[in-house]
Amino acid sequence: MYLPLGEMLTSIAKGLAEAQFELDKVSMATAEFMGGERIVRDPETGEPVFDEATKEVKKIDTRVFFGHTYEGENNDIIPQKVSMIELGFVPNFYHFVDTVINIKVALKVSKSEDDQYHIQTAPVDAHYASTYNYNLDFAASVQTKIVPIPPPTLMEERLRLMAEMWQRKDDLKIVNGIGAKMEYYLNEAGIKTLKKLSEAKKEDLDNILKKEGLTNPDRYGTANWPEQAELAYQGKWSELRDLQEKSEKDNLKKIPGLGAKSEEVLNTAGIKTYEALSKKSGAALRKILDEAQVSKSIDPSSWPEEAAKLDREKKG
Repeated sequence: MYLPLGEMLTSIAKGLAEAQFELDKVSMATAEFMGGERIVRDPETGEPVFDEATKEVKKIDTRVFFGHTYEGENNDIIPQKVSMIELGFVPNFYHFVDTVINIKVALKVSKSEDDQYHIQTAPVDAHYASTYNYNLDFAASVQTKIVPIPPPTLMEERLRLMAEMWQRKDDLKIVNGIGAKMEYYLNEAGIKTLKKLSEAKKEDLDNILKKEGLTNPDRYGTANWPEQAELAYQGKWSELRDLQEKSEKDNLKKIPGLGAKSEEVLNTAGIKTYEALSKKSGAALRKILDEAQVSKSIDPSSWPEEAAKLDREKKG
């Protein structure tokens, strides 16, 4: 049976691509395992499996016991569980390189009714070999190498973040605006887990803080504490970090003469809050703007003072 040459070559290339894809899937599964928590997936579809009772995605703790601490009056030994990422392991990805495929085929050139020539191929089988006295031992060969490559830097950072977050699974201080003292106040009010915090209402949180003498709860960002806690409770560490980075930024465009372009330039330079801007001099800001080729007609000399005012208002 003859096949078009292009179809044969496409089939070979597709086979290599599918093999590479399978290698990548194994590496991703390994990365998830090393992160300390693995999602249970359907073996056929790869979709997450949900618990019928809780309606939540099933997860398996893949951390290992390593070391221990002492707790209580009797110094009881408490084993500690850590992820492989925390122990310094990182997943490897594997790639096919220097792949050489030698295939011996019989070629057939035919001419169609519209005077177009076509090249077709057929495998060198036993009948062909017998007819033409061809040695099948040299009919085909495949040579390739599989080499490990390190994971992408961004992925490695995300994995380490997941490991860190998992270690602090019910640590309320993982939420921006909650420190040790604030966590104590919440614990005293009965909020001791991230799930409990995720279900709290802003007015209830504000009342807890006011009861402790903190008259300006908005200063601590209580409005988005439940949202952060919900993401942490669900293990959505990447989304949590993105939300926290967004909430940490101040709207620098509130400052007279500071527009969207200037704000973008300052953010890129690491100046994302009123406090950070207030600590810069006008000359330093002008240098940053010049490097980004922002119009010299913009005068940033008053920005630090204006930023300091807004920072004071924000902190009450």
